[in-house]
Amino acid sequence: MVRMSIGEHRQITLREGDTVILSAMPIPGNEQLFNRTVDNLFRQGVDVLYHELGDVHVSGHGGRGTTGTCSNWSGPSTSFRSTANTAT
Repeated sequence: MVRMSIGEHRQITLREGDTVILSAMPIPGNEQLFNRTVDNLFRQGVDVLYHELGDVHVSGHGGRGTTGTCSNWSGPSTSFRSTANTAT
């Protein structure tokens, strides 16, 4: 997500009007990186939903069926799961 937020991801480019849902809260100690990433997404014109803007936090990981159901509800053109990586 950090790479996408600064336009350096090799396979995914975010554009103005895209929506990113961050369903996890930042790990204690990583709040600054989290906030910088969210700020960078907003600067690109990306709509960002995260724990401070609404009730989007989940505990654990959704199963394949849950992910598919959510994609069907929201109708995104592209959807992927991302895991946290604290290495910078």
